[in-house]
Amino acid sequence: MKYSYILVIFLLTSCGLGTSVHENSGAQRTDGKVKPIPPEGPASEVCGHQNASNYGESGDDGKGWCHFFACKDALYQEYELALEYISFVDSKGGGSVEHKDELCENLISEIPNGCLEPLAKNYDSDLPDEAIDNGSCVFEACVIENAPGYDQDHEIRRAFEDYLNKHQNAQALIASQERCELPETGGPTPPSQVGCMDSEADNYNEDAMEDDGSCEFSACLEKGTPGYHDDEYRRKAHRKYQAEHNDREVPLHNDELRCQAERFGGLRGVPRVIIPDGNGGAYIGGDFSLEDYPHIRNLAHLKSDGQWNEDFKFNPRQPIHSSNTGVHALALDEGILYVGGEFSRIGDGESVRRIRIAAIDLYEEKITDFDPGADNRVFTFLIKNETLYVGGNFGMIAGHSRPSNFAALNKRTGEIKSEYFNVRPSSSVHALAIHEKTLYLSGQFRYVYGNGGPRDRLAAVDLETKNPTNFNPAANAWVRDIKVSDHYLFAAGRFTQIAGEEKKYFAVFNLSDGKINSEYKVEPDREVMALQYLNGVVYLGGSFSEVNAEARSRFASYDLQSKELVSNSPDSLANQTHTVNALGLDPVNQLLFIGGQFVPNSGQGMRGISVVPIQ
Repeated sequence: MKYSYILVIFLLTSCGLGTSVHENSGAQRTDGKVKPIPPEGPASEVCGHQNASNYGESGDDGKGWCHFFACKDALYQEYELALEYISFVDSKGGGSVEHKDELCENLISEIPNGCLEPLAKNYDSDLPDEAIDNGSCVFEACVIENAPGYDQDHEIRRAFEDYLNKHQNAQALIASQERCELPETGGPTPPSQVGCMDSEADNYNEDAMEDDGSCEFSACLEKGTPGYHDDEYRRKAHRKYQAEHNDREVPLHNDELRCQAERFGGLRGVPRVIIPDGNGGAYIGGDFSLEDYPHIRNLAHLKSDGQWNEDFKFNPRQPIHSSNTGVHALALDEGILYVGGEFSRIGDGESVRRIRIAAIDLYEEKITDFDPGADNRVFTFLIKNETLYVGGNFGMIAGHSRPSNFAALNKRTGEIKSEYFNVRPSSSVHALAIHEKTLYLSGQFRYVYGNGGPRDRLAAVDLETKNPTNFNPAANAWVRDIKVSDHYLFAAGRFTQIAGEEKKYFAVFNLSDGKINSEYKVEPDREVMALQYLNGVVYLGGSFSEVNAEARSRFASYDLQSKELVSNSPDSLANQTHTVNALGLDPVNQLLFIGGQFVPNSGQGMRGISVVPIQ
């Protein structure tokens, strides 16, 4: 946070906005920003910001509107921060900024700069921490599908697209024959991330990067049945998707289970993360609205009595990207709820600007000043002592471009902890876990740059040295979630091989030696999306229909002591038709919260959310 603040000040001064914001603008606020002191004269008629070109003069609208000069093309992120800062310090509610070419050269020449994207061909790892990315990165990828070096995970191409969004002068992505001839390592690569990207579809693929028109929809099509009215939004989603893919036949099936389902005040959409509130209720994040409270979206509070808290209306919204929207990460600490995902505003009514990360004071029921900001999606949080660990698919956070998909922040101020800059995964981080002095990361990355090396989708960091350890079990596909116990690390996802062994979708590692523990047999037939662990029992949620060749529809639990599947499953999930995306565990009240795209049995539970007592 400190570095981003200095960059904003530097940008303003370098662009002809004054010599010192601190010296010219007056008293310091408690939130660290500056409140300007207006000049003499009627404040409602003149510009009150001393760094503006028309300071002390009538503004464009005659009511104190201030005009500034800035460099728009260089340092894209810092320019955006400058706009926000200018808007804040102008006591009359805003200002205008005019681009000047001559300011850009001065801005770039004063700070060490180069390519800071690890996946770029000309990445410069020798640049100092204070360096900035000057938009010069060049990307190469193998685009021949049958070649050994084919960019099967789309990592390089995705990095290029994200980079191009921030730096308009980035070089084009070039097919490289040399990359195509790279030898294969680490076993077979996962299938290409192409599939259905519509979250309302039956076969929605959360990991897809390209929509192939394969989405399928089901809904209640029988008028007069209980589920007909509730499924109108799915019929609309189908019609919209059909129009977007008019060269394909997009089916709409009648779903008898949906026609029989009654309304129980559940979720419309996809819950992605659940965190218990400690009092028998839970906070739920995702892409959804509530059936009984459509004004509550993407973030909701389920109370201990099973009712929705209709006063909890923070509604993260206005996604910056068109897919993977909403809330993906939640963490609760000392009455502060941290929220991460893909949004640019949060709050009911008078919402505030928060770029993908926000914090809610649950006691005062307001958005806090915590505002590190990230330039791409945030997928996971973990809090330990005074540190908020963040994983996602970002290249800049808290004003720093040095982190890559992982960062450690001061949980109170949002200031980045630079000692973790040697932990830079090459692609997205989806889960974090801590055991004693070791932090574990999982996701889609293939390398940990800085002081690491090849780390296929699962890695560990020594919290004392702040460097990656040698732990590298080399999963052949996405590791979606991880959890730890006193003795084991549990991993789940889309992989079919890990640590040199055939392990489909779930694996157990010994913490003592980092090796696979083959004593426990847990073999789902499809992907596992979520994990929880308590008192010797592992809970799994996903898209599977069988575990160990026994029927287990999207949810299962396994007892480590008996080494057997637990026989009972939640009745409310018996009729589910889609995926369990999230599990939230409340050890104090002995409750398990299950979230997904499922329809409950008539008279039991709610659509999309179930609460199960555990022992």
